[in-house]
Amino acid sequence: DALERIDTPGGQEYFEDNILGALTDRDRFTYYYRRYQEGIRDPELIAPLFDLAYTLSEDEVVAELKPILLAMDPSLEVIRSLILVSGDDNEKLALLDRALEQVEVAVDRVLLLYEKARLLYTTDQLSDARNVANEVLEIDENHGRSLVLIGDTWAALASTGSIQARAPAWVAVDYYNRAASLDEGVAVLAQQRASDYRRYFPCREEVFFDPNVSEGGGYTVRGVRTTVRVRGC
Repeated sequence: DALERIDTPGGQEYFEDNILGALTDRDRFTYYYRRYQEGIRDPELIAPLFDLAYTLSEDEVVAELKPILLAMDPSLEVIRSLILVSGDDNEKLALLDRALEQVEVAVDRVLLLYEKARLLYTTDQLSDARNVANEVLEIDENHGRSLVLIGDTWAALASTGSIQARAPAWVAVDYYNRAASLDEGVAVLAQQRASDYRRYFPCREEVFFDPNVSEGGGYTVRGVRTTVRVRGC
């Protein structure tokens, strides 16, 4: 057995250079965990052990290693693994910020910023989510998922009732339409969202009898300029 030959002279170095990579996940986990139990706390051991523990659903080991990794100034790859196992939204946001501190490549920043924006949205931090999604657009103005997400933050503010209450739906649909036109990957989703939220548009009669708005005219919603649109009622 390869693991049994590690303790022979030169065995460990030979094992790591020539055998370790060809082993099954379970055998590699066994090797790394054995070294961990011997008291080794090198990040080059803890990081792959953590990933293997997560892959193999070794939940107790994952929980044991997590605080050790957090205290180690982990690499970007390790931070991404920590995000996957974290069950706390605030901790995930903090980890995303740590990851963003390490990343300069545009494509990686887009991925991390979008994930942060999405998490902020799911925790009802709509303004912050919108701001972070706009950071994505500063890097990639055609990033459809971020455009949809910004639309979602406006859609969440729309409600039935007064024209003022319905107005955020105009901004939401602006973003959905933009996403559909710029990014084929989200076009179907964006078009469906736009269709859903057009139902929040006011009736033509409501607009006609309101002296403050006119169909096709401009309207400002929380500092954002949009266009007044109606639905047939």
